Amino acid sequence: MKTEDIKLFHKVVEFGSLTETAKWLDLPKSNISRRIKQLETDLNTKLFHRHSRHITLTAAGNKFYRSSLPIMEQLDSTISQLQSPDRELSGKLKIMISPIMMNIGKMVFDFMKLHPNVEVEIISSPYEQDLVKNDIDVAFRLAAEVTEENLVGREIGREVYGLFASPHYLSKHGEPKTLDMLSHHPLITYRFSNGQVYNKLPLDNGQYIQLKSGLNSCS
Repeated sequence: MKTEDIKLFHKVVEFGSLTETAKWLDLPKSNISRRIKQLETDLNTKLFHRHSRHITLTAAGNKFYRSSLPIMEQLDSTISQLQSPDRELSGKLKIMISPIMMNIGKMVFDFMKLHPNVEVEIISSPYEQDLVKNDIDVAFRLAAEVTEENLVGREIGREVYGLFASPHYLSKHGEPKTLDMLSHHPLITYRFSNGQVYNKLPLDNGQYIQLKSGLNSCS
């Protein structure tokens, strides 16, 4: 089993497609397919369900991905330190953060302490901007998956959102029995720094419910 094939497996998972991985790495698709099959043979485990236009991880593939990813990252970090032990990071790092994820700030400050010669610029925006066009190096977003081509996304955490009401409010105004009934109740909504109010509730089918804002909060 080759470590390079495990890294290739990680890339295929991130892109969700052999074709897109081949484009990104500038390798023949057949080459990537052969190496993934060889990795499956070495592991004696099927890693992917193969569909006509995309691939998805099997349960074993998902376990192997989550277990091997931090190991390979640590290996790369160790090799990099051994090859350049005295090299100090420098330059400019441009970071975009969604306003409702400002708790990421501590992570950024910890990074700056480790690398004082790196100049960090933080952009807070509720809009998803073109990262390549705007020379943005890293973006922290709330999203199910990466939608732009040639970008790689990594999960750093999960956020759980919900709708809540006090017993007093429900006893006075009644409990909504359907999602549509939420539009008749005043809710506390989030106001971004640019003035935009987050007052649309996304549904699983891609539709939205327009919410009535009785109170706006911001950070």
